[in-house]
Amino acid sequence: MKKIFATLAVVLISTTLLAEDKSSGCGAGWQVTKSMTTSGSVTRSLTNATFSQSLAMTSGTSGCAKHDLVMQEKEKIHYVESNLIPLRREVAMGEGERINALAAIWGCQNAESVSPSLKRNYRQLFYKKNPSEVVQGLNTLLASCSLKV
Repeated sequence: MKKIFATLAVVLISTTLLAEDKSSGCGAGWQVTKSMTTSGSVTRSLTNATFSQSLAMTSGTSGCAKHDLVMQEKEKIHYVESNLIPLRREVAMGEGERINALAAIWGCQNAESVSPSLKRNYRQLFYKKNPSEVVQGLNTLLASCSLKV
């Protein structure tokens, strides 16, 4: 019994140290309280942990939305998968509307500056690569222009 109490105390203290909860508001805990205070955060955390909301929260049936970063990455993967062959061709040529769309998806304001960089790195990006590897390479190559949005 003392171990359970000690574990509960550690959970409460560590959750309290996180202060205000700024999450999207999902899970059974949000049905109990919507208070944006430390005690509200603790109550939500304990409720979600007690009722094992993992499946409901990750499947979206508990009011949880996907975070923007996840959605952006899915958009990138979908774009590359859908356009891989013509995108390879345009990158090899150094121009094309798919490069402009790719630059926009990656958050680059100046698509013209992206084309030469893609062409220079064509082999590293596209040679014997599957779409997810291409996306990883593009994320690395275009990371600096994404910051300029």
